[in-house]
Amino acid sequence: MRTISFKETEALLERAADLISSIVKVVVPIASILGAIVLVAYLNRSGAGLPPDGASALFLLFLAATLTTVFGIMVLILLLPGASKMMLAGENTRKLFGELFAGSPRRPGWVWAYTKAYLSFYPPFLAFMLVMVASTFLVDRFPGALAPMLGLAMVGAVIGLVAIYRVRNRSLAGFGEFLLASSFASFVSVFAVVFIASFLTAILSDAVAGLQGIPMPALVIVFFAALVGLHWAMNIAAFTPLQLSAASGALLIFAVLFWPGPSYVGGIALRVLGSGGHLPVTLMVKSTKADGGAEPVTGCLILNSSSQVILRPTTVRAECRPLLPSLASEDRPGPFAGVVNYGAGEIATISEFVSRSSDGTAE
Repeated sequence: MRTISFKETEALLERAADLISSIVKVVVPIASILGAIVLVAYLNRSGAGLPPDGASALFLLFLAATLTTVFGIMVLILLLPGASKMMLAGENTRKLFGELFAGSPRRPGWVWAYTKAYLSFYPPFLAFMLVMVASTFLVDRFPGALAPMLGLAMVGAVIGLVAIYRVRNRSLAGFGEFLLASSFASFVSVFAVVFIASFLTAILSDAVAGLQGIPMPALVIVFFAALVGLHWAMNIAAFTPLQLSAASGALLIFAVLFWPGPSYVGGIALRVLGSGGHLPVTLMVKSTKADGGAEPVTGCLILNSSSQVILRPTTVRAECRPLLPSLASEDRPGPFAGVVNYGAGEIATISEFVSRSSDGTAE
């Protein structure tokens, strides 16, 4: 079995450090510049104005750090499948599946040859993805079917690996090394793809909920097919730190300016902070009466800054949903329509949304 030498490990660590450094150098300035666009677009779409205090600067710093961290993690996750297949693959495996391990430049017609090598090396990963697609349709009718299906799929994948290796190598000599390399790379790939799927689901859940007329099975199939296509692309070749950081910067610009758009990104960032993003809250607003009491006001928190709190009052919790992505259709309020600005000194407490009856008592 092939083992990784100290020099190879040192080279991998140096490459990772160069990659992280390149990502930071590219993404931080872009995120800082786009932060202003994000904040203004979010407040404008929410019908509010820019707060005249240091909250804007703090939010921009948070947004820059958040976007840099998220996209840095995403790029490193994208590197995992390509790096993992190199770790345990010996010379014989690399020779049998040459296009999968080939660098640039590639010979003409490499796409089909690479695809065949990809399909031959990753049966466990592909079987897992097929099981995930099938389980989304069967989980309601057969709630306990996932584990047996996954077990059968893995057995079938191993049998497939035996057949593939026997055909390519004309014998089973060295099969154990190939099986270990394929299984390890598939396991890492499942982790990477599940991470990316969870991230995309969290970001696009509201957008998908707003799609009308598209059957859910079609959305599931397209989603998993896109993940497999992404994994296929992740394994093509080793990219330089400059290329990956440039790609992450381009992805960041696209996400902010086009899809899901600046207002959506700003709203999600504020929700993570707990400082806005149309969170459902209850404010205890200090009374101007002599008794010095406080009155509850429920609504959607647009922004909570150091000097003021911007709220869209409502008694219906369902109205406090995140903004839809920019390309989705929704009613946009006019400037300051239905928005109330409170000074920070007027708010006694901010707590969770509490539904109230017509006489003002909590339900």
